[in-house]
Amino acid sequence: MKGVINLAADIYSEDLYCISNQTLVVIPENWHNLGVPEKDLITRFVEALKQHFSVTKISVVSESAITTSLINQCKASLIISFGVPLPEIEDKYLPVKYHSAELILADSPAEMNQERKEKLWAALKKRYSR
Repeated sequence: MKGVINLAADIYSEDLYCISNQTLVVIPENWHNLGVPEKDLITRFVEALKQHFSVTKISVVSESAITTSLINQCKASLIISFGVPLPEIEDKYLPVKYHSAELILADSPAEMNQERKEKLWAALKKRYSR
């Protein structure tokens, strides 16, 4: 049976299963290192994206930087960055074009307060109202 699994892995490469046109949520540290409030915030945020904007293709990844390689590998159309900075973009909470994707920079999960959550929600409404 092990040979069948290896054969299937060779035939069906990972690229066949890449979800294109997805929303990528980038967090600055490993999920297991986040505190309960931060995990809860990200979980509620992902659920809200699904419910209010009908977003079905969402991946949460832990990265220290946003690169074109990451965008291309994940085939992201929208990237929401929680605390992962991008030096060439200064404005937070505004949807901006970055290579082949749109990007919204936000503060890290630990720094998100009510005002920042509302700014992020307003940026998402602006992005999805087009």
